[in-house]
Amino acid sequence: MKKYKKILTTLDMSELDDVLVDYTLKMAKYLDAKTIYGAHIIPVILIPNFIKLDPSNFFLPTAPAVEKIREKVFNEIKTKSGETDLSIHIKIEEGRPFAKLMKMVSDVKPDLLIFGKKEKSEGSGITSKRVAHNANADLLLVPQSADLNIQKIMVPVDFSENSYRAIQVVQQLKEAMKLNGKIDLVHVLDASVVEQYSSYQIYKELSTLLPKIADQQYQKFINQYGLDESNFNLTCQMTDGENIANALLDFAEEEDYQLIVMGAKGHSYFNNFVFGSVAETLIDLTHKLPIMIIR
Repeated sequence: MKKYKKILTTLDMSELDDVLVDYTLKMAKYLDAKTIYGAHIIPVILIPNFIKLDPSNFFLPTAPAVEKIREKVFNEIKTKSGETDLSIHIKIEEGRPFAKLMKMVSDVKPDLLIFGKKEKSEGSGITSKRVAHNANADLLLVPQSADLNIQKIMVPVDFSENSYRAIQVVQQLKEAMKLNGKIDLVHVLDASVVEQYSSYQIYKELSTLLPKIADQQYQKFINQYGLDESNFNLTCQMTDGENIANALLDFAEEEDYQLIVMGAKGHSYFNNFVFGSVAETLIDLTHKLPIMIIR
């Protein structure tokens, strides 16, 4: 069982905060987290040094504002959490949003970083893709219109160790959520070459060979990691040139999943978070479905 002791959630005093706090508290319960950090960053307006301003006329000290924000965020999380043993901390920083968020992640070292995705970007510089590339933690992207009632979870798989890590977390979530039924695994087969060279008999046969090859890979995967096949439902989706991430997202929306959980490729030499283009594109495209990326 993977340990999630600390969760860091990014907040910005917008309507999205309500969704993020609710989602954070749910995940803290399901993952048995002990500590929640609410992170808020006050952007600093950079003024060229050749402009002369009288600070007494234009600016007030920031400290009182920081404390008011801290109190407001703490009270919102505490009120929603009710009677709980959770340790709640609020971190307020001033400066460039992305740089400060990365500093918070470095200081706190969360096991899970939760951040939101608004329906319309406000240009803060904290994009989901940018965070994912730089944050050394498992990630959970929560869109503004996310369904908080999680009943169905989809796990995209490529039959690698990354897929196995994602499956382990989903097993953990399903048990905590008391969800019945099998874990839904989805594997996408790229059949674009079949369409491109359809006039050649050898490529025509690929359309029937690819599912067989995928099933062989699946059986090898099940055996390698000692998984009970009866606990899983594997669906193979064929795509004829459509982006694999698009195919996964379309399938997830058609089948009414409320959460996608997938494994990342791990770390680079410099300990940066590096993962495949499928996960990267998924978090870039999604507007309704939360995406959880497991290291």
